[in-house]
Amino acid sequence: TTEIYTLSLHDALPISGVEPIAVGPTTYYYAGGAFYVQQPTGFAVMPAPLGVTVTTLPPGAAPSVVNGVLYYLANYIYYLPVMQGGVTVYVTANP
Repeated sequence: TTEIYTLSLHDALPISGVEPIAVGPTTYYYAGGAFYVQQPTGFAVMPAPLGVTVTTLPPGAAPSVVNGVLYYLANYIYYLPVMQGGVTVYVTANP
């Protein structure tokens, strides 16, 4: 069986700034630095999936250098800045 660790449950997603992200059969919704997955009774905040790209860093993300590589760290999640189409985006990573 698969266990889901729900950190919190919300009736609805934030009104603005929501990025849908498909990971296999699951659609995550990224907003305000949190990753949400729809559940039968609302939206659960879930751990960040590794290797997904987001366009903005979470509030309070701080630079962190690991093995000479710059990441940003927020809520125990590392984000690797990369250029994509001439714009900096951030990929969730495990350095």
